[in-house]
Amino acid sequence: MWILVGVAGTLIWVSIVDIPSLLKTKRRTPVWAVGCLTLFICSLCLMYALHIPMPNPLDWVTAAMRPIQFNKFG
Repeated sequence: MWILVGVAGTLIWVSIVDIPSLLKTKRRTPVWAVGCLTLFICSLCLMYALHIPMPNPLDWVTAAMRPIQFNKFG
């Protein structure tokens, strides 16, 4: 439960402190980057806190390399 409160606090902190300072300087690209990365990281934290199974990146690499392995080694 406290992890969910911490993630919500992080989202609020970023939206109050970081994004307005970037908007004042009219820097749109960093606003998008900060927003996307914050939402991605917070969604991963929420998945971890709610015990939702997360995909393993090594499985993705294995799935991507399997056709190359079969073509190269027969």
